[in-house]
Amino acid sequence: MRRVRVVGVTLVVMTAAVALAYFAGALEPSERRPGLLLRGETVSEAVSDWRFSDADELVELESRAPWLLPHSVTVVCATPNGRHLYVPSVYSAGDGGFPVARLWNRNVVREPNVRIRIAGKIYQRRAVLVMDEGERAEAFAAFAAKYDAWAEWHAAPPEERPTVAFVRLDPRS
Repeated sequence: MRRVRVVGVTLVVMTAAVALAYFAGALEPSERRPGLLLRGETVSEAVSDWRFSDADELVELESRAPWLLPHSVTVVCATPNGRHLYVPSVYSAGDGGFPVARLWNRNVVREPNVRIRIAGKIYQRRAVLVMDEGERAEAFAAFAAKYDAWAEWHAAPPEERPTVAFVRLDPRS
């Protein structure tokens, strides 16, 4: 009986600690530290022009981990001509490539429904891995126009560029 009581008290304390951390904002992603559920106003209207995202260097992307908890990370984003919004996953051959290299990559392959927070607002999207070389080139050029490091990569010969997987964030159907 005493053991059941200890387990019960431990669960209550752990639940309270997680709730306190969440409401204090400690479970939000920050730079290289992942987080859980993103908070913010959910935008329900369709977005036809993503150029407003150019004002933000970093945004947050939330996917679903296999254990059903949200998993959010800080990412960069870009849009060519405002039509589509892209997020990249940069990796090296030694880390397993896409989707093995990162948890959020594995998450979006398994469950493509994601949420992205831009300027405090949440957009519900569907992650689609870009396979078409023309679309990949267009996405790379959009990142090069927005970020200095990407401009340097873009100017380098293709064999000297990092390996990048581009994920297009489409409307959910």
